[in-house]
Amino acid sequence: MELVVKDLYKKYFGYDYCLKGINLSIPENSTLCIYGIEGSGKSTLIKVISGLEEYQKGEIVFKDKKIETYSFKERNFSVYIGNCLNPKKTVFQSLVKILMGRGLNKKESESAVSRAAKNIGTENIMNFKFSDLTFAQKFFAEFTRLAMRKADLYLIDDPFENVPSSEREEIYDFLKTNLNKLGGTKIIATADKSTAINIGDLTAVLTEGIISECGKASDIFLNPETLAACNMFSPDINTVKIEVKNGSFLLFNKIYKFPDCNAFKVYESKEVIAAFYPSSIFVSGEGLECEISEMKIIGEYTECFSEIYGQHFSFMMKTPVCSKKANLSLRGRLFLFDINSNRIIYSFN
Repeated sequence: MELVVKDLYKKYFGYDYCLKGINLSIPENSTLCIYGIEGSGKSTLIKVISGLEEYQKGEIVFKDKKIETYSFKERNFSVYIGNCLNPKKTVFQSLVKILMGRGLNKKESESAVSRAAKNIGTENIMNFKFSDLTFAQKFFAEFTRLAMRKADLYLIDDPFENVPSSEREEIYDFLKTNLNKLGGTKIIATADKSTAINIGDLTAVLTEGIISECGKASDIFLNPETLAACNMFSPDINTVKIEVKNGSFLLFNKIYKFPDCNAFKVYESKEVIAAFYPSSIFVSGEGLECEISEMKIIGEYTECFSEIYGQHFSFMMKTPVCSKKANLSLRGRLFLFDINSNRIIYSFN
């Protein structure tokens, strides 16, 4: 059965709502990645769904039953919200103790821990004290704890939080390899773009307590509803304010015209945000001339930076780049967003 979140509102310490009208529908045995920057509400959402925190409005239904009606024993969830293993004991000792606390005898507990560690490849850290592990290894140990039981729902709150950049790829590769071994329905909250885009069946973009869009990452990339979604796919998304005149506007020496001027009359003589990925910019003799201010060689391509329309732009050129000047045009998707709501107005192919 799917997990359904309906019109969910959550206040934090009695103040303003930090979750505002959350709606999600997660099919059984699928994986949802909740993407959001720090303070977006993703950790709070994980805690609310897991039952660790209460909510004020709406409902959460799992297997046709409201979450709050489940007893503690009925709530077959496995949750990661940070490190909870005993730092003074070995990982194996800590995990065995957890299972014995659930009613298994010592032999059963040791067998279950060994099976889980073998299944996900964490046998090499079992005999280390938790405090002696790297950041990545601590998450691997906690993931083994999740894998010890066959849960209906797994909730993982940002495994990359406070992890140094040198270990982030290690965690990402581990998740790609092992996440589906858990079975059940899985929800991961993360600020890591690669995880949000490439791991899981669905991606939800959470901005200031609101799910701005949810769907397959490829669909969101091609048809984003918000500027926040564009930022998820490219931290270097190029944006520029343009003014609509007579149902059209000029950008990179090209005139773009709305197909139906009346439909977009509300934006006439007003500024909107034009957004496009760096990969949409290409060198063209008929394009807008610019000065290249900085270059970074990346194999057969060079990432170039320039100031255009008062904005810092980035684009790619074939290496070597023999000139400090370039004429630039656009190809591919061009998105227009409302300057106040940051929601999509129209997209040009």
